[in-house]
Amino acid sequence: MIIEPKKQQQRIVDTKWLDKTGKEYCHWLDKQPLADHSKRTYESRMTAFIDFLIWEERTAPITEQTKDTPVRAFKRYLKRSRKVKPATVNSYIAAINNFYGFLGIGATTVPPEELPSEAPAALSKEEQKKLNRAIETTPRIKDRAILTLLSCVRSTT
Repeated sequence: MIIEPKKQQQRIVDTKWLDKTGKEYCHWLDKQPLADHSKRTYESRMTAFIDFLIWEERTAPITEQTKDTPVRAFKRYLKRSRKVKPATVNSYIAAINNFYGFLGIGATTVPPEELPSEAPAALSKEEQKKLNRAIETTPRIKDRAILTLLSCVRSTT
């Protein structure tokens, strides 16, 4: 499917296309075997992407060959201007892939953001001892309670 820009305004989408395709996408999305939260997220992410395309006044049609260009620009915008975290960028890309699948042009080849691969480290034995000493010397009950909860963190072996 090719989304042709308006001849006069040179945009990828116009409001008629947005209304029609957006409603069709939402109707299609509603029938998909996804959690309601996922459906709402996909819908809002897709709307943000389309709004970005309109705001940027993109002139090239979205085809299977050109579908990555607007996604790269949108990803750059999310990271630089909106300063969103990598996991959020990836959720936008997933929603765009879902929308592109609906349009019949296939998923983008723009890679997702790399996520941190390791979990936070547990406290070392020395850090555990320091925390326990801090608990013993803390005069306020509230502070002692908070530190006691923190001391439940498993120490490394």
